[in-house]
Amino acid sequence: MSFKQKVFINTLWSLGGQIGNSLVQLIANIIFARFLTPLEFGQLGIVMFFVLFSNVLVEGGLGGALVRKNEATKTDFSTVFLFNFFISILLYGILFFNANVIANYYNDQQLKGILKVIGIILIINSLNFVQNTRLVKDLQFHKITKYRLTSITLANIIGILLVIYNFGVWALVISMIMNPLIMAIILWTFEGPVGKLRFSINSFKGLYNFGINTTLASIIDTTFNNIYQLILGKYFSISEVGLFFQAKKLQDVPNSMIFGTTNSVIFSSLSKLQYDAKKFNRVYFKIISHFSVLMGLVTLLVIVFSKQIILLLFGMKWISSAPYLVILASASFFYVHEMFNRVIFKTFNKTNIILKLELVKKSLLIISIVLGILSLNIKILLIGFIIISGISYFINYFYSRKILATKSWNELISLFKVILAVLGTLILVHITSLCINLLGFYYLLLVPLTILLYILILLLLKFRIEIKQIKALFPLMNGQDRNLTV
Repeated sequence: MSFKQKVFINTLWSLGGQIGNSLVQLIANIIFARFLTPLEFGQLGIVMFFVLFSNVLVEGGLGGALVRKNEATKTDFSTVFLFNFFISILLYGILFFNANVIANYYNDQQLKGILKVIGIILIINSLNFVQNTRLVKDLQFHKITKYRLTSITLANIIGILLVIYNFGVWALVISMIMNPLIMAIILWTFEGPVGKLRFSINSFKGLYNFGINTTLASIIDTTFNNIYQLILGKYFSISEVGLFFQAKKLQDVPNSMIFGTTNSVIFSSLSKLQYDAKKFNRVYFKIISHFSVLMGLVTLLVIVFSKQIILLLFGMKWISSAPYLVILASASFFYVHEMFNRVIFKTFNKTNIILKLELVKKSLLIISIVLGILSLNIKILLIGFIIISGISYFINYFYSRKILATKSWNELISLFKVILAVLGTLILVHITSLCINLLGFYYLLLVPLTILLYILILLLLKFRIEIKQIKALFPLMNGQDRNLTV
């Protein structure tokens, strides 16, 4: 099988897996939302900040280092496993003994028990890490898809049964724990153990040099992507956190599909082209231009139909989360493009740039956060999030061009055309809705018109959308290269 065929097949498996996992999680979340309240989701949102933050430290950026290293040895994998396992125990201990402090800070004693239990995810994830990384490195995405879909389905079935029997927030907690636990059982059963355990200082240093910058950048990124949950819980209410957290979980459905593909198939595949700059540039642009069109459409649909989406999926008690969904969708458009730029930094081992840029961008974000807190205005807080997300992408873009040593502005031109198409469609749909005056779920009748207008405006902007080029959403699926007109 040729390299192009491998990339195509693994992209299909990865996308299929992300879609399957997201659909399962979405269905389960709809059921959870019918039984639970914003308060309970808010409690989960607060504790998950600390779990996600700690999980970045456990991973340590070593997974990317192993994937990138052409001749990773058994000692390398063993070293990473031991490091992750002991760090996970240490961090779980820190969370366990500080749970009371966190509960007192938010004046909600139930948070203490939730954090102590859900923190065990850190240790379970450390048991999955090596086998999963090995599968990614070997481009065994068909196995990853099957394993993940099985674990998330079984975990959510357990959670749904518990929520039906009135376990409340604990149904969510147990469901989240069962997912990595079932995955661990599957990986150790079908992929075998790590092997002979040995920790090598030299191996760790080599991997650490790559991983330290991505880890610090991920810490900063994870902190600021989830810090709004902490701010809303402290300065507004835990129920407000629940509304935000629910919108975030919904927006994560399309994001997880794209992020999963970017961080696995695309990174693994483009890493193999790191010594052929010309081919890398051609393939990279083909991928990102089509993902821009896709993300533009997703963002457009979410903005136009946010209220209808919330009502349809979660019910009237969650309608206040619609504005959060619009904010998150707008910011995610730029964030996805930023993640693609990170692939460039990681592929060419320029992870120190990722860290430096994150420090600059998050310093700007702090300003908007402080303004939102001082004014106690949620709109200022979250609009600042959109603005900084856009600025962050453009900063990343200009630095990535230096690494690629290209003078081409095609990516930026393509992005601006997609943005113009989104804005133009929003205006036309708004005018149409005022003329027709569709109410409630009848507003969804505008979905075909919205998609059609979006495509037509792209065509008017000379952004070609042809069936043969839409296939290029799956990189290199064809044997021939095709130039895109932007």
